[in-house]
Amino acid sequence: MSRFGERFVAWMDRWTSVVNFSSRSIAIAAGVVAALMMGLVAANVISRETFNEPVSGTVEIVRVMMVFLVFLPWGLVQARKGHIQVTFLHMRVSPRKRFVLELVALLAMFTLAALLTWRSGEFSWKGYLEGDVFVGPVYTPSWPARWAITVGASIFSLVVLSDIWYTVRRFVTGQFQTEEEREQARHV
Repeated sequence: MSRFGERFVAWMDRWTSVVNFSSRSIAIAAGVVAALMMGLVAANVISRETFNEPVSGTVEIVRVMMVFLVFLPWGLVQARKGHIQVTFLHMRVSPRKRFVLELVALLAMFTLAALLTWRSGEFSWKGYLEGDVFVGPVYTPSWPARWAITVGASIFSLVVLSDIWYTVRRFVTGQFQTEEEREQARHV
């Protein structure tokens, strides 16, 4: 491999490490939001049962927090290969064709996630500038939830881009099967 190729591979490996660290950090932030949401709901129940007066705005605030819980960990789930995979066709084709299927799926995911990042970013910015709110007993700004979608989709896009890099790298080096697939093949 040329010197440029070695540097490029090293740079991509570092970049992938940063992306994976970012996806873990964002997922931890979602965990903090989950803890805060549980505390708010518990306080609401206690307040309603004890003082016959619920915490005002709980539903609206939880609605915003739920978006954080769904979209922020999206990249980490992809990095850990935690999404549901339909392997009916995937496992019945040769390793080379499996690589092509995997690459096509990753490219489609990246395209959709990049589009979601772009469009949600525009939507988030517009909501922020307009001061958009959820109407209820307490007017809750909607733009934090919108930005959570943008951040989650952007981290997901970067993780998928990293997966594309490793898939192409496996192809170039002739490693069509992952370590897990090789291990399964040995035990059959």
